[in-house]
Amino acid sequence: MNPYWWLGIVIFVVLLAAQMTPVYLSRRQRNSRLKHPFNDTFYNPAGESLRIKIVVLKDEIDTNVVQGILVAIVVLILFLVPTKLSATSYIGAVIGASGCIFYCARKIKSLNQEIANYELGFQGERLVGQYLSQLLKTGSDVYHDIECEQNGNLFNLDHVVINASGVYCIETKTRRKSKLLEAKQAAQVEYDGKALEFPNYRDSKSVEQAKLNADYLARKLTAATGEPVDVQAVITMPGWFIKRTQAAKSAVMAVPTKSLAKFLVGNNKLSTSQLERIRHQLELMSQAL
Repeated sequence: MNPYWWLGIVIFVVLLAAQMTPVYLSRRQRNSRLKHPFNDTFYNPAGESLRIKIVVLKDEIDTNVVQGILVAIVVLILFLVPTKLSATSYIGAVIGASGCIFYCARKIKSLNQEIANYELGFQGERLVGQYLSQLLKTGSDVYHDIECEQNGNLFNLDHVVINASGVYCIETKTRRKSKLLEAKQAAQVEYDGKALEFPNYRDSKSVEQAKLNADYLARKLTAATGEPVDVQAVITMPGWFIKRTQAAKSAVMAVPTKSLAKFLVGNNKLSTSQLERIRHQLELMSQAL
């Protein structure tokens, strides 16, 4: 056995302590005698759940980096510190360590791709939220990233708008464009009421999801207020021009992001008392994560 095996253990403990100390200190700070100076209720900004997922994935990347470094250090110790290990043991250790490092590298690559997708969705929802903020001047209420649960499944309503013309549940779908197509062709998506026809693929799941989310919200608000509440399903795609075909008669409206503020304002359908009851329930549902 390597007479300096204890050195590897000491290095491992020191590195582990260096990694965990900031976590411990931050928890102590949160549990200190100090408290926040306000008691206001916070509501989620647009894309908040995606932002949290990105943070979690970045933490996971850091963990994989640390694991890879620790394995590399252990292997380095085996070669630098005098030892009586056989050549076979050395080879086995190197192969095992290489496998661990390769796994960490592959995991980091996969996590980075997942983060890139979440960041795209996050930016899309923030942009839609920016356009929806124009509605505040009209007396509308705008809520973002409402966390819901149904049959044990968690999901989020990207945006909900309420004003005298009704309740709107808006689903944001952010899609990349192809660099190989002409600018006009690459930026256009056709909508026939059932699916979104992109230049390279057809997407019906997003339309179905928008409808299911609106139906869920309608049931929730109807049960909470004690009167029927209709919710209009809306789907929008930041950066895309939407071409509606003649067949585009559907319960789900596809609206260009830049036209949302104009589309979501219309004739009065809800009374002041209805608005207040619906607004109260949405405020309860949309409190910060």
